[in-house]
Amino acid sequence: CGDEVRHKKPDPEIYRTVMNHMNKRPERTLVFEDTGYGVRAAYSAGADCVWIPAVTELTEEEKQMTRYMAGDMYDAITFIENIRAD
Repeated sequence: CGDEVRHKKPDPEIYRTVMNHMNKRPERTLVFEDTGYGVRAAYSAGADCVWIPAVTELTEEEKQMTRYMAGDMYDAITFIENIRAD
């Protein structure tokens, strides 16, 4: 949770803390985010990020930081299923 780290997003501390706690490498981590701050945090932590639209749009720079831009949660699920099939 955000209250368990010193720095808030877009700082990558929260993702690095979770990955460390779960003993996972960034290249084996897939993050789902709905804000530009979250996308930037995941990218800076070295994790792949799937963006699911919410209230705000991403900047062009943030779009380049995502692995996939889902249309909605169902689209994100399809993306995951396709990754698993590969």
